[in-house]
Amino acid sequence: MNKDLFAESGRRSSVTAPPASDTTILNGPAAAVPVGVHAGRGARLATMRSSGPRSSAGLVPLLLGLGMLVFALLQLNDPDPLIWVSYYAAIACACTVAAYRPLPTVAFLGLAAVTAAGAVLALPGFADWILNRPTSDLWAPMSADRMYIEHSRELLGLVVAGACLVVSHRLSRQRGQESRRQ
Repeated sequence: MNKDLFAESGRRSSVTAPPASDTTILNGPAAAVPVGVHAGRGARLATMRSSGPRSSAGLVPLLLGLGMLVFALLQLNDPDPLIWVSYYAAIACACTVAAYRPLPTVAFLGLAAVTAAGAVLALPGFADWILNRPTSDLWAPMSADRMYIEHSRELLGLVVAGACLVVSHRLSRQRGQESRRQ
């Protein structure tokens, strides 16, 4: 754009381009004037920042949160659904929050502690499966005499959920640091 944008009206104005993440809203007679251009009497100009995830660093936690929500729904037919639906739903919420703003450290540490405690409790059954049982047993139906199957499945789910939590937390912290630098 040139400096004499409003030459026909006798005005001179400096033109500046809006930042890439801004949205321009104009009301009044000059609805097509970009940010930084004098729009004339009666026109109001406002710049708003969108609050949603603007990059892949914001989209990844959102997708991970969606995946954890699916995990939570799949636990509805589990023998102990309240524990696992609550756990996966909490991880899904944390991932979703991390898509929009930095995840609070207290929330991250609390969920990480629950994940670690669950992993410690499920580890003996997982070790029994890895060391003494055929790999195909993981897909076998559950029974009371083969609790290692349930413990192995639980541990693998905890590992996946813990990885989603860590990735979401790191990406949210990274985005938070980048926004502070600007």
